[in-house]
Amino acid sequence: MMRDAVVSISVLAVGALMACDPKVADPADESGDEDAELDQGETDDDDESGGTPGTSATTGQGGSNDGGEPGTSAGSGPAPGCDEGGDCPEPPPAVQHAFAIRFGDLPPVDVGGSDSGGSGGGDEIDPDTLLVVITNGPADCDDPWGALACGQWRVSFSLPPGTPLGTHALFPDLNGGSSATGPADQSGECWFGGGSLEGTLELTATDTAIVGSIVDAQSFDFDANVEFTAALCE
Repeated sequence: MMRDAVVSISVLAVGALMACDPKVADPADESGDEDAELDQGETDDDDESGGTPGTSATTGQGGSNDGGEPGTSAGSGPAPGCDEGGDCPEPPPAVQHAFAIRFGDLPPVDVGGSDSGGSGGGDEIDPDTLLVVITNGPADCDDPWGALACGQWRVSFSLPPGTPLGTHALFPDLNGGSSATGPADQSGECWFGGGSLEGTLELTATDTAIVGSIVDAQSFDFDANVEFTAALCE
């Protein structure tokens, strides 16, 4: 009996030692876990990058591997200068310029254009009379009746041959006129108005260009009191 008890105790002790023996980690198992974590991290990164708005495209020839010029990227987001809501800043104001053209050289008036004052017709007007135009619109010597775009203005008056330097009433003496357009609305349309321009012309030169200034002008929605140098159209 005693011998059987000793043998049983020995067997139980050996079994307990085998149960508590620590297991050696397999390096292949650890690398597999790391690869799984890396794959998961890359997937997360892809998800984050794919969630940003807009797409990008690369243009130009290859990178440093083929010796080509590096490409450039362009996004599909809002245009430069516009915010995410699509609101764009107002364009810079057009530059004021002036010109003087003989009535005898004027093309027929385009009745569809936005012009007022200094009419180009009538037998009573000396063909050597100058039509002086001051504007920030497209009109010039090649297209004196150029229509105004939204947010532009035009001032004009007639200058008969031999007009002395000094001050002159713009209307009615010089047939002064003005026209202007308002800012564009959401549909791209704008108001337009025009009529006679009362005020004073201060004429300082007429030899190589018509030089002077307009003072005390009565115009609407824009300041017609301007200094100008009007080039003589050839």
